[in-house]
Amino acid sequence: AGEGSFKDGKTTLTLTGKVGEAFTLTESPERKGYDLTGWKPALPEKYPEKDTEYTAVWVKEWDYTITYVNVDGATNENPAGYNVETETITLKAPTKDGFAFTGWFESPDFSTTEVKEITQGSTGDKTLYARWIQSEKGQHLAEGDSCTLNGKEVTLSSFWISPYEVTQEEFESIMTWNPNGIASNPSHFQGEERPPAEGEEQKRRPVENVRWYDAIVYCNLLSIKEGLIPCYTIKGSTNPAAWGTFPASDSAYDYAFLEPVTCDFNANGYRLPTEAEWEYAARGGKPGMTDGTWNYKYSGSDTIDDVAWYDDYSGNSEKTHEVGKKQSNSLGLYDMSGNVFEWCWDWYGSTSGYPSGTEDPAGPDTGSDRVLRGGSCGHDASSCTVSIRFYDYPFFLFSNIGFRVVRSAR
Repeated sequence: AGEGSFKDGKTTLTLTGKVGEAFTLTESPERKGYDLTGWKPALPEKYPEKDTEYTAVWVKEWDYTITYVNVDGATNENPAGYNVETETITLKAPTKDGFAFTGWFESPDFSTTEVKEITQGSTGDKTLYARWIQSEKGQHLAEGDSCTLNGKEVTLSSFWISPYEVTQEEFESIMTWNPNGIASNPSHFQGEERPPAEGEEQKRRPVENVRWYDAIVYCNLLSIKEGLIPCYTIKGSTNPAAWGTFPASDSAYDYAFLEPVTCDFNANGYRLPTEAEWEYAARGGKPGMTDGTWNYKYSGSDTIDDVAWYDDYSGNSEKTHEVGKKQSNSLGLYDMSGNVFEWCWDWYGSTSGYPSGTEDPAGPDTGSDRVLRGGSCGHDASSCTVSIRFYDYPFFLFSNIGFRVVRSAR
């Protein structure tokens, strides 16, 4: 019991059982003026294979209280108090169905700096206010902030982003019998000649071989299906049925009838990320990020094998894989590096993707190519970094190009 004691006044309690049986502590020790915070080492779930001694860990009873506000209906595992001897408390994020937690603050209007920890030696009662944003189905919140992307200072609004690239199953569920003559599953990586890796599901592989135009049709049709306001307008309509059948050619001339495409970034429907949004999310997408993770070479790690399917010249990675099989980044996003390239909204500009000092940059007003980011399973490691930029014609089909969707949270 360390410096505490059990009911019989003894400082030790001996429990015996068979190896592998469930372990339960029959009583907890007490120590006047102190609280029991745990054991060293941590108590096991089952009896260990050899005799083990566990020592109680004590802290002085709380001198100060911590009051948490806006946590009704939430699960909050943070302590209710502390004292000057309490080790630094790293505040945990509470959970609440239907909402995304975005930080603890000392002011009810959230105007102060986010509180992430209560350092050892702090004094005084604390009142912390939880800030929430209503969550969107299956998407993660990238909370807006000012940041530096490729050497440019930009400010971004909050947005929701899918943790995964759009899968073949998802694409087919929306695009079957689409009004634009687009194949319901145009993917190159399918069938007996290009089967999924062992243990992986074909339907969970990312859709690829999709044009930029195919992706915006998917976004609007998905928005319409879910009763949301579509983002894209062509020929004065947000309904792809009014856009006509897309040509099968790869000629810019044949696609001229689709110009210009406009995007309503305030609409609540699905859309492609801007290039700045894509890179912000790939780096972690959270305000105040100052640690080394922001500057990881790849999305989520400096070690590419942790996070990406890419061409390592071994012949093992030259095909797409089921989404989410590699490690995610700190925002919980998978395959932002490798697997398939991802279309962005922006026209490609050779000098800069986003001018410095801009708010919610969306690229040049005109161009001939749309931006691609993230690299693919058919490209080497240097093509999969969070900063490298690629581009292609929006009407071009390529087996290593897919996309993921976002929604504005403005």
